[in-house]
Amino acid sequence: MQGEGRAVNYLSIRDRGKGIPYGPGDRSDGTRNHGFRLLKGHPEASAEIPEILEDCHLRALLVAANDAQTGVFTVGCESAPVAEAAGFRRTGYVEFAVDDRTVIGSYETYFRLFFHFDRVWKREAKDLQAVLNWELQPAHFYETDVVGVTCAVVINMEFFPSQDEADRCWGQCLNLLAGFLDEIPAGTGERVTSGLSTQF
Repeated sequence: MQGEGRAVNYLSIRDRGKGIPYGPGDRSDGTRNHGFRLLKGHPEASAEIPEILEDCHLRALLVAANDAQTGVFTVGCESAPVAEAAGFRRTGYVEFAVDDRTVIGSYETYFRLFFHFDRVWKREAKDLQAVLNWELQPAHFYETDVVGVTCAVVINMEFFPSQDEADRCWGQCLNLLAGFLDEIPAGTGERVTSGLSTQF
C-alpha cells in the first residue's frame, strides 16, 4: 500500500437518539439491520448474528466484550468488504454501552474510556491505515426505562491492493479494541442488561 500509516482516532457526539432493543429492518443504503441481540453473559450466541458469519475478528470482539466479567455490552455491529477501482477495504462498526445503570447516561464515563483507548491506539496503531470514530448518542433502554448513552466505534480505512491486506488491517484494529473492552471492569451499580430481552 502506498503512503505511510495514517492511524486516526477521534470522538464525536450525535444528537439523534435510539431505542433499545430494536427490531430488524432495511437501512437506507440497502443493507439489512438484523435487530438487537443481547449477548451479555452468553457470548456464544454471537454465532447466530448474520453480520459476523464471515468475520472472525468481529466475532472475537463480541465474545470478549460480552464476557460476564466486563463492564460493557454490545448493542450492534456491522462488517462489510468494499471493492472499488481504487482498491479494497473493509468498513463497519461496533456499538457498545456501559453495563451500569448509575453511569450509562454519563458522557464523562465514555470520555474517559475514549481517552484511555486513545493512549493504546497512539502506542500500538501508529502504522495502521485506519480511522476510528467513537460516536456517542443518547439511547432509551425502554424495557427497563433506563436513559443512557451508547458508543458506536466506526472503523474506516484506506484502500489496499487486496482484500486480504484490508482484512488484516481491520483485524488489527478490532484486536486492539477487543483487548481494551475486555479489560473494562464491571461497575458497582445494577446492570442494565439484567432487564433486557435476549432478542427483539
